Parts: sequence; C-alpha cells; structure tokens
Amino acid sequence: MRLPRLITLLILILPITGCILMPKPAPQLTQPETITVVTYNVLKSNPDKNATLDLIESLDAGIVCLQETDAAWATLIRERLGAKYPHAVYATDQWNGRKFGTATLSRYPLSNARTLLEGETFFPNILATADTPIGSVQIFNVHLHPCLTEKHGMGLRGYYASRIMRRNEIQMLCAAIDPALPTVILGDYNDFPFSPAVKRLRSQGLKSAMIERRDNAHTIRYKYMGLNLGAQIDHIIFTPPLQCVDARVIREGTSDHRPLLAVLGK
Repeated sequence: MRLPRLITLLILILPITGCILMPKPAPQLTQPETITVVTYNVLKSNPDKNATLDLIESLDAGIVCLQETDAAWATLIRERLGAKYPHAVYATDQWNGRKFGTATLSRYPLSNARTLLEGETFFPNILATADTPIGSVQIFNVHLHPCLTEKHGMGLRGYYASRIMRRNEIQMLCAAIDPALPTVILGDYNDFPFSPAVKRLRSQGLKSAMIERRDNAHTIRYKYMGLNLGAQIDHIIFTPPLQCVDARVIREGTSDHRPLLAVLGK
C-alpha cells in the first residue's frame, strides 16, 4: 500500500472507530415509568422489507422513528404494523427530487405533528408531541444532510465539506422545538458522535444515549477499498430531565443501517 493511500485510509478510519469505551451503569430513576424508542434507517431499496418489519415488531418499542420510507414502505408499514402503532405520521412525498421519506410510529397519541423541510434540509424531518407514560415528550425524527456536496461529491472531501451543513441544519431544525417540553432528537445524523452537529446539541445541555452508555457500536456498515468498515452515525439525543436507562445497537436487519434502541425515563 502506498503511503498516500495509507494516510487517506487512516483519516477515514480513525474518526469512525474512536476509542473503546466501557459500558456505564444505568442511572437510578426517581420513578419506575420509562419509554422505549427506536430509530432505524430501513434503506429505501431494502431487499427484504418484511424481515425488517418483523425485526421492528420484535423490538416492541413504544415509539419508532424510521428513515428512507418511501410510499411503498409506508403502505407496507400500515398493513403490517398499523394495529401495533395506531398513531403515525408519514412524510413520503418527493422531496428535492429524491423519494426518501420519513415515518414516526407510536403506541401513544401524537399531537402537533408537522414535517420540516426548509433551508439546507435535504430530507423530511418529523416533529410531534407524544402523550407517554412519563408525560408529554417531543419526538423529533431527523435525517440530516448526506455526506456529499455538489462541488465535492461523495468520499472524504464530500464528508468533511458537508459537516458544517449538518451542524447548521440541526441548529435550524431545533428552533422549532418547544423548550418547555422534554425532547428526543433521534434519527440518521449521517455523522459521528463527536461531529459538529452532535457537539452543537451537547453544548446546549443535551445528552447522547450511546455516549451516556459509553458504547461506540457501529450503526452502519459499508465497504471502502475492499475493507468492511462501520460507523456510528445514527443517534438518540435527549434533553433533561430525561435520563438514559439503557441504549444499544441491535445487530440484526437487512438494511445497511442497524436499529438503535434506548430506554428513557425521568
């Protein structure tokens, strides 16, 4: 391997792998009630949608946030999971010339639901308030700008050039949040735990479920230069007084992403 190629590979791998972290004990809660939330980019071109829906159903979460759910996905989700999740919001129209939708499924009643797509936003994002066993909680299902730009395309240059776009995007989206309510911002961030987008939220007092649990498990798998690599680019981030009781990556599924699950309480 030539030295320039080795340097390029190291630049790519080091931010992805991070350091090995020991799991953190769960905090003691002041009340027993919790909610379980899941985020999962199901892959628009998923070769086995039914297997993916079987997995989602088996996770038995109270709230499920999905990305890359186009109209065909939405129809199948309604057929398979409509009874389990009677409250749902879908954004499946064609956005920016790309049919990548978003869906929020809930066992709990949803109110004030709206789809946000403005400014630098690349995919539709759904904000709704869920009436849960721990009270009203805002659920923000986000899918941030992909790792590319018109000028640089994909790859390393596209990734680094688009990091600030994702930071600006999450800041703009968060302006729609009601600060009086506990909020969970979960979805496909298309970026790492210590990226500008995630750092911006953490600098404002929000917490990341996987960072709280000291778990750097990968949520996406892909190949680069013939190597099987992975990264943690899906996140569950929340505001106080919510606390993370448990969080883990589900190492199953037929998407290129893996589901990320968190149990939250107060």
